Amino acid sequence: MGRCGAGFARTTSTSNLINSFGLRKSYKYLNLTFFSSFLVKSIILFVPLNQSMKLANLFCFNKEQRQILRLNYQILRQEVDKIGREYEKQSYEELLSKNEPTVLNVITAAGFKLTFVAEVYHLRKDGTICFCIDADGLPTIFGLKPSYNFYKRSDGSVY
Repeated sequence: MGRCGAGFARTTSTSNLINSFGLRKSYKYLNLTFFSSFLVKSIILFVPLNQSMKLANLFCFNKEQRQILRLNYQILRQEVDKIGREYEKQSYEELLSKNEPTVLNVITAAGFKLTFVAEVYHLRKDGTICFCIDADGLPTIFGLKPSYNFYKRSDGSVY
């Protein structure tokens, strides 16, 4: 590894890439994680700048695919809201007795197989339960999935 220390390396391909990006030759030694992220950002952000820059150029899918991904998110949101309302109706003691996350597999009327993970993620000092339900099973834009959160007090009130 030479005189640079751990986490640094010098390769001819790195030097060639640095020179091809027009950087000074004094940057012969680079942290590889920094360089790889720099290279990825350069390819993603700067290559489309040579063309006429449009928002659609940043996405690797077309309008119809984006609409399908939006519909997938809506389906997940509707189902997680439905399951969340069911969990809100459960008693304080029932929710508190769930020590581990509960995995639910649901098949919708349209035939989609969805997975939900429901768990108590925090118990506050005043006894309030913090409950979360995460949805998964369909691809969405940027991989963002809906989540349902609520808080239940020991008197049974939900907020």
